Amino acid sequence: MQHIQQAADRLLAEINAWNPLKPDGIGKDITAVEKYLQTQLLKSPDFISRIIQTARGERVLIAYIDGLVDTTMVDQDIIAPLLKTKVPASSWNQQSLHTGHVSQESRWDKIWPKLLSGNTILVPEGSAYAWIIDTVKYMQRSIGRPETEASIRGPQEAFNEVVLTQMNQIRRRLRDSRLSFQAIQLGHLDHHQVIVAALRGVVNPGLLETVLYRLRRIRIDAVPNATQIGSLIRDHPYSIFPTLRYSEHVDFVVWALEQGKVAVLVDGDPFVMILPATMWDFYKTPMDYNSSWYDASFVRFIRMAGFFVTLYFPSLYIVFTTTNQNLVPYQLLTTIMGSHIGLPFPPILEAVVMIFVIEIIREAALRLPKALSTVLGTMGAIVVGTAIVKAGFVSNQIIVIMTITALSFYSVPSYELVGTWRLVNFLLLAASQLWGLFGVLWVSLALIVELDSMVSFGVPYLSPGIPINWRDLKDSIVRLPLALWKRRLTAVRPLRFVWRYPLQGKSMQPRLKRHQVKAR
Repeated sequence: MQHIQQAADRLLAEINAWNPLKPDGIGKDITAVEKYLQTQLLKSPDFISRIIQTARGERVLIAYIDGLVDTTMVDQDIIAPLLKTKVPASSWNQQSLHTGHVSQESRWDKIWPKLLSGNTILVPEGSAYAWIIDTVKYMQRSIGRPETEASIRGPQEAFNEVVLTQMNQIRRRLRDSRLSFQAIQLGHLDHHQVIVAALRGVVNPGLLETVLYRLRRIRIDAVPNATQIGSLIRDHPYSIFPTLRYSEHVDFVVWALEQGKVAVLVDGDPFVMILPATMWDFYKTPMDYNSSWYDASFVRFIRMAGFFVTLYFPSLYIVFTTTNQNLVPYQLLTTIMGSHIGLPFPPILEAVVMIFVIEIIREAALRLPKALSTVLGTMGAIVVGTAIVKAGFVSNQIIVIMTITALSFYSVPSYELVGTWRLVNFLLLAASQLWGLFGVLWVSLALIVELDSMVSFGVPYLSPGIPINWRDLKDSIVRLPLALWKRRLTAVRPLRFVWRYPLQGKSMQPRLKRHQVKAR
C-alpha cells in the first residue's frame, strides 16, 4: 500500500506540474499547504518544512530549500523571534521579523519563484497569505582576473556568475544616483533574472526602451546563458556578424555606460552584453583606455593589419599560384612553383588540409588541462608541421602562410568575431580557386555591401567609417589623446554630448622659474 501511495503522489505531482494555469491562492490549512509543497517537489530531500507554535498560540509553517538559504539566519532571525512573539501574524513584518526584506504574497505563481530562489516562506494558520523572507545565501566564486580579455595595465577585476555581485561591482565604480538597474524575469520554468543597466541622463531613452521591449517579448522555458539571450534580441539574427559585444571586464562595461550604451546582465553568466556594438567596437580592448594614446593607436593599427592578413593572405596565395600567375614576378613565381614540384596536391587542397590541422590542434588544446594544453599546442605545431612537410603532403610556403594566418585570427580582441572571419576566409579561398582575383574582389564587395546594410540597435554597423562621422574617428582606427576629447561618441545619440568641461574664467597655472630651483 505504501508503494501504491507513493506512486499516486508522484502521478499527482506530475499532473499538477503540467497545469501551468493554476492560479490557486494559499489555503488556510497549513497541513494541506505543507503536503502540497512536498507533493509538488516530489518529496525532495533538500526541501525543509516545519510547523512551530508561537508564544501567542498560533501555528505557522516554515518552508525553505536547504543549501540555498542561510540556515543561521533562519534559526536566529526567524524561528527564535517567532517562538517568543505575542503579536498577531499580520504584524510580524513590523515587530517580529528582523531580516532585511520581508514581503507578503497570496498566489502560488508568485511564491514558487521566491521559494526556489532561496527565500523562506512563512504561512500562518488560518491566513490566506504567506510571508516571504529574504534568506538567500549566494554561493559564488571569488572575483578573479579576466581570462578572455587579459590586459597588462589597468584594473584586473572580472565579473562572476552572481548578478547581484555584478551590480555591486558596477555601482562601486560608477557612483552616480542616475545609474539605474531594471530587473526582468525570463523563463517559464526557471524564472531567470536579467538586469538592464543604463546611466540615466546620458543614455538615449529610445535605445533603453528598445532593449527593454525586446527582452520582454522573449518567451522561452529557460535562460541558460547571456549568449542565447543576446541571439534573441540582436538585429540580424541570421547574420554571421555579431551585433552585441560581450565583456567580463568591469571597467570596460562602466566605460560603455558612461558613453551612453546599455549593459545587460544575466544571472549565472559572467559575460555582460554591451549594446549597441559596431564593427570597430570588436577591435577595442579595455587596455586601450589604460595606456598611452600612441601605444593604443599603434596596437589598433596592428589589429587592422592582422584583419587583412587573416582574410586575404591565403586567398591571394591561391590566386597568384593557381589562377593569376601572370601577376607574380617571374623569380618569385619560380621559387613558389619549384617548391611544389613532386607534391601530390594542389595549393588549395594544401591550404584546406592545414586549416583543419590547425583547428584540430586548437580544439584539443582547449579541451585539455592548462598544463597539458601548452605542451600540446607547442609540440603539436612543431611536430605535425615538420612531419607533414617531410612526408611530402604540403610545401614550406603553405606552412608559413597558414601559420601567420592562424596567429592573425587571434589579433581580434573579441572572440565573437573570430568564428566569423573563419567562415569568410573559407569563402574567399573558394572564390580564389574558382574565379581568381575577380572572385576575391567580388566577395570583398559583397562583404562591404552586407556590412553597410547592417545596424545594431539603430546604429550603422560600419560607423563611424560609413557613414563618415568625423567626431567619432577619434576612437576608431586610432585613439586620440583624451585632451582632445570634448564630446562623447555620437553614434549612440546620447542625451549628454559634453564629456569634458572647460574651466570657468582664467586659469592661473603656477610656473616654476629656473632661478627658483636651487640645489640644497
